[in-house]
Amino acid sequence: MIERVSCWTVCAALLACGSAAAQVQADDVLVNLFTTRAAVEHYAPDGTLVATTGGGGTGDFWVGASVTLSGLFVTTRRAPAPGINLFWIDGTQVATFDTPDVGAPGDVSVFADGTLAICDNFDTVSLYSETGTFLQTLSAPGLAGTFGSTIDASDELWVGSTTGNGSIWHFARDGTFLGSFSTGQWPSDLVAAPDGTLWVVRRLGDVRHYDRSGNLLSSFATGLSASHWGIGLASDGTLYVTTENGGAVFHFDPLGNPLGQFPLGPGARPLFLTVTRECTTPAVAYCTAKVNSLGCVPTISSKGLPSASASAGFFVRASDVRDGKVGLLLYSLSGAAATPFQGGTLCLAPPIRRTPPRDSGGPPVAGAN
Repeated sequence: MIERVSCWTVCAALLACGSAAAQVQADDVLVNLFTTRAAVEHYAPDGTLVATTGGGGTGDFWVGASVTLSGLFVTTRRAPAPGINLFWIDGTQVATFDTPDVGAPGDVSVFADGTLAICDNFDTVSLYSETGTFLQTLSAPGLAGTFGSTIDASDELWVGSTTGNGSIWHFARDGTFLGSFSTGQWPSDLVAAPDGTLWVVRRLGDVRHYDRSGNLLSSFATGLSASHWGIGLASDGTLYVTTENGGAVFHFDPLGNPLGQFPLGPGARPLFLTVTRECTTPAVAYCTAKVNSLGCVPTISSKGLPSASASAGFFVRASDVRDGKVGLLLYSLSGAAATPFQGGTLCLAPPIRRTPPRDSGGPPVAGAN
């Protein structure tokens, strides 16, 4: 959908998240099953199985779980070689690449610019582009054995490792090491809350809530047997946890009260999971925006998860445009450019495509822009 705010706002349908058979909603749960069956199961919040990604996917022993800003599900794999698989949420694989700088992939998290942060259970963290280009290795004195990870609302990375009997490591987006704190036991996975605090599941069976400085805010024992692996946070503040050979995803409130569980497929050995959220990008001045006659500088933003296989659910918003004017959304599949165009800049490489014309709407009163 296109939305424009002006100065005004207008909406028009564009792309969507997932096919009709595999729509993605906020608080859906995506669980990596790890086994040689190599699959990710997609569940609605009530535990209904929506879809299974796998079967024809590349490799075995999938580990990490995340969703990119372009609407792709991303998982790490350990065989036949360490690497990344990228899928549409409906299960269609769109890309795969090896990650030779990663010996034993753990979790994967996605920065705001789409960069993938890949934990290495034998080493530290490597950064790759979504297209497979190695970018950077993150390092800090003593850091090793990284496994779980999360990226917070400030676009900063938090990584769990076996270093020092279990610790959490904190990195800025540019790779600067910001500090660490001990968890006293191997932190299998962690997830950042909207308020910047961290929920951590420790391998031997409890969930801990920390502030950004490592101060313990609360904790609870799950009462579950076997090693604990994954943790996810729903929009209502409740938590999902997986255990090795548990065969289910377990649901808790923040105080540790059980809220239920839903079973996974046969032979599942669940590791990491991710809980989907409504995806909204901030409005930005894309490329070089042209100031209009009212002195407004248009910006562009998006909301939802895009998929070429669906017909609704993804929105593009243009803000600070004139009201009562007809406009087009121009787009390209060939990347960006910066070409002079009608007194402004055309930011798209040819060939250029466009959506149907849309009126920006707004008050019919003359001069009420």
